[in-house]
Amino acid sequence: MEKLLSIIIPVYNNIKITDAINSVLKYKRDDYELLIIDGNSTDGTKEVIEKYGAQVDCFISEKDKSVHDALNKGIKKAKGEWIFFLAADDILIYDPILILSGELGGVDLICGNIIEEYQKNKYRIAVSDSRLEMLEYNCSIRHPATFFRRKLYEKYGLYNGEIKCAGDREIFLRFKKNGANFKFIDKNIVLFRYGGLSTANPMKYGYKDDVAISNQYGVSKIKTYSYFLKRSFKYLGGKLLRKLGLKRERYLNYGDVLKLIEVQNYGTI
Repeated sequence: MEKLLSIIIPVYNNIKITDAINSVLKYKRDDYELLIIDGNSTDGTKEVIEKYGAQVDCFISEKDKSVHDALNKGIKKAKGEWIFFLAADDILIYDPILILSGELGGVDLICGNIIEEYQKNKYRIAVSDSRLEMLEYNCSIRHPATFFRRKLYEKYGLYNGEIKCAGDREIFLRFKKNGANFKFIDKNIVLFRYGGLSTANPMKYGYKDDVAISNQYGVSKIKTYSYFLKRSFKYLGGKLLRKLGLKRERYLNYGDVLKLIEVQNYGTI
């Protein structure tokens, strides 16, 4: 039977997945399903997941090629009209029914914001940019805060498993090219924790993937490489200024984050 929403969590050797699972179960309804795609973890992660029993609707544990391979496995198993991906490090902080119960005729993607933890007890809001042309330069939409209609993957294909880090930008560009209808909402959907290849070393992985994707979609080489250099200098400069203690940044602490979550879910407190 078709569901309203499929939430897919890819994981490999991350025993802290309990935070992600519990955040989904907080909002789970009969017309939601939770799928966990494990890459054959060896650190006890599988055993932790198995303790949830029937609360997890689909659990696959087998070796995979990449995170995109795991996402694709989840999509193939999903029964939901909508699909949402939650990383094993992240926490769902907004009730999906508040989004999916609205008037969504003709809408293919619903794009929200994330609250990202970029240093210990330092958080900032990262907004999805509604200017779709910005996808020509980088992933300007927050994939961890996006709901996708499952039919998009059926019509236009799954994630490109050859891309190490920037598969989210490629899928957004592919859907945009094929005329998908994007809806943007000013809601914080996920508490996002940095990790993985692209955030650990963006110059080595993420930026290079972005250049290749720009070339694939016919973006001007001058624009592509000038933006690549700009992002590289910004990343290196920011890293240096932080090390020297010269970079002033506005950020939220954990208490601020909790207040934001409470207000957006339940109104003014």
